[in-house]
Amino acid sequence: MKLLFFILVACSSFSTNAQEKATKDSLRDFTFMANKDSVLLDSFDFCGKYFKIPRDCNKKSLANCCSGQVRPAQMACYNGNGLSWTYFNDINIAEQNVESFISQMVKQQKITIAEPITCNLMGKQVKAYRVACTTTENHKWNVIITSGVVFGQPVLVELRTEKPLLKNKELQPVFRQIVRLVE
Repeated sequence: MKLLFFILVACSSFSTNAQEKATKDSLRDFTFMANKDSVLLDSFDFCGKYFKIPRDCNKKSLANCCSGQVRPAQMACYNGNGLSWTYFNDINIAEQNVESFISQMVKQQKITIAEPITCNLMGKQVKAYRVACTTTENHKWNVIITSGVVFGQPVLVELRTEKPLLKNKELQPVFRQIVRLVE
């Protein structure tokens, strides 16, 4: 009986130490990943496909001097253009968020254009909106907002610029790989 008690105590001690070590390792890995994921250095993951972040920061034009981060998922370039995306479990929820975005902008901003358009999201035609806004401080900005399913992943995508987006050539090449206007 004493031997059985000794074995049970020894096993529970081993189990507790293993769980404690696993918990510490998990926290360390989570902390490392959270810190690592906050700023992207050379590439970003969009729906499971990796793209190189343009870092042409030593040229006369800094349009392709960009940086990115994972949380929130976004990439921005020196010329004021930016791309952000949010993953959803259901495409209907992503589509509702697009509609909700338009409604919120109508309430909060002065909107000069809010027109439905068609664009390509990773090569697939989707409904989108081109929105031109002016803030209460008179700052003008533009957004193309859309949603779709990319590689099985429902996603909402916002492409923001300071200038109106009318042609694909006005977008950074990396953005054009994800969102293209139907011209």
